[in-house]
Amino acid sequence: MNISETLLFFRRKLKLTQKEMWPGHDTSAYSRIENGKQDIKMSDLTSILDQLSISPEEFFLYSSIDEEQEQFRTLFQYCANHLNNRTKKSELLRYYSKLVSISQKSLKELSNYVAIKVFFSQHWADIDSLTEKELSDIFQYLHKRTYYLQYDYALMSNSIFLMTEPQADLLINKAIPLKDEENRNTTTKQFAYNLITNLITSKLYDNDYEKVEKYLRLAKRQNGLNQDYKYKMNVEYLNNLYHYLSKGNYQYIRKVYDYIHFLNDLGEDKLSKIIEKEVEILTLKIRLNEDSPINTIGLS
Repeated sequence: MNISETLLFFRRKLKLTQKEMWPGHDTSAYSRIENGKQDIKMSDLTSILDQLSISPEEFFLYSSIDEEQEQFRTLFQYCANHLNNRTKKSELLRYYSKLVSISQKSLKELSNYVAIKVFFSQHWADIDSLTEKELSDIFQYLHKRTYYLQYDYALMSNSIFLMTEPQADLLINKAIPLKDEENRNTTTKQFAYNLITNLITSKLYDNDYEKVEKYLRLAKRQNGLNQDYKYKMNVEYLNNLYHYLSKGNYQYIRKVYDYIHFLNDLGEDKLSKIIEKEVEILTLKIRLNEDSPINTIGLS
């Protein structure tokens, strides 16, 4: 919902008239705001929310200032989970073509463009992979930034694993831990968390345990307020998986499967299956090693 739709939503839920929404002000002016015919100043919105005793945080949980971006993210996720849906695919391809035609993309447009190319080039012939020049331009842009915002983190999380190790190190050390984390919104923090955990996972696939250990140290410095327990559990899962792969100690793989079972107990079936498949792939060489003392570990 946009701001005007959210105001209407709360008015109906609270069973108020338009006059009661903004006492002492012109009802016709409020009506134009609620009907989307007039923009609202932030000071006026604050006045209305104070009158209704609605916190800005609660209001903006319902409202989106950037509806177009919300629609893009919804469409992206739908297409990612339904790759063969022709209608939605055509819709996303139209948006992608629009981005291609823009020579000077905004940061949001560039972030969306890269997200589409990186993910869907693996599945759809209509979309090409990122070029070397595009990747170089992305690195140069991010390297020059002194303070990263939400779309910077989105752009970085979708491209950093394609960069060279020196490039990735330069960026990750600037980006993690997230500066001013206590003032960042949930989406920004999620992109930052995904950035470091995805990088750790990619290095596990590369068997680059030195880099894994380094990035794990960075990851543990993130989430300093200890508010995101899902992130903390994900980091702990990666930490246990790393120790098992690098040291072959049975206790660590038991903790990995405890985490998978815990996700199942929470009803996170899709995530648990993804992680179980990941563990199966990464532990294959250890399970096939006849000299390994733990080669009988099953995938239950």
